[in-house]
Amino acid sequence: MINNLELIKPLLNFSEQGDFYMLYVFKRKKDQPEGERDNHQSVRTIKTYCIESIEHLERRYDEIKQLCEMFKARAYIHVQKQNHKDVSLNMLASLAERIRDGVSNQKGLLIQLLDKLKLKRKGG
Repeated sequence: MINNLELIKPLLNFSEQGDFYMLYVFKRKKDQPEGERDNHQSVRTIKTYCIESIEHLERRYDEIKQLCEMFKARAYIHVQKQNHKDVSLNMLASLAERIRDGVSNQKGLLIQLLDKLKLKRKGG
């Protein structure tokens, strides 16, 4: 297992209240043994975390490591910072639009919104 925790910590900056980074524990299809690959999607998310401080990451580290070992998965942290206030305001607007458009199932709204915000910050 590769451990990049000490390399990642200096990249994280919690300068404003509400800042966080998304961390995912996921299992990639190509990392699975040959016989098991047909039973999985290309990427299966095991667990998602909103990391709100270096201390929070350190407290969850053993749990994240255990999940990676148990599921033969990997942990990935987006080093693009998010903020709870910005995400909440965007989520509220998106939710209102979706309800207006007749979408009653809001599954995946947070992940879709975070992906949209990442693209917007990159200039896409």
